[in-house]
Amino acid sequence: RHAFFRREMSDAVENKRSLEADLRRALNEDDLLVSYQPVVNLASDGVVGAAAMPGWQHPQHGFIAAQRLAEVAEEAGVVAELGDWVLRHACAHAARWPNSVKVSVSVSPLQFIRRSIVESVLQALAQSGLPPRRLELQVPEIVLLHENRGPLATLHQLRQLGVGIALED
Repeated sequence: RHAFFRREMSDAVENKRSLEADLRRALNEDDLLVSYQPVVNLASDGVVGAAAMPGWQHPQHGFIAAQRLAEVAEEAGVVAELGDWVLRHACAHAARWPNSVKVSVSVSPLQFIRRSIVESVLQALAQSGLPPRRLELQVPEIVLLHENRGPLATLHQLRQLGVGIALED
């Protein structure tokens, strides 16, 4: 077997490493964005909630939307940190909204596996003053497919706090 070195291969790896390092720095420096997609009640035509979506205005790469940002965070090993960051900021923003409007935040499976999502939720709610009934977590259904009952127990804990749970596939 043999392989030839191509400059593009090295450049791609260096670009990836640089982007991952920039993301870590952006998380530490609070340099990300959260935008919201409204959830509308069709019967009343009123806004009843908003789904939080992270974004990042990178100085060289321009705007990086939620899906690509999640991919970069996963590759960098900071997807749980990104999830916690979005949760904290979404709760802080929603605390200033009308009491009838909920905020919905997507949660990654890694937040269930590697971190205590209950602790993260409690901290975000305490720091923001947002009532638990106004927070909904969008949980991927894969979380429930694990052999152990840990994720299910965690979901029950969150429900007992008053937090809404929505399963997404």
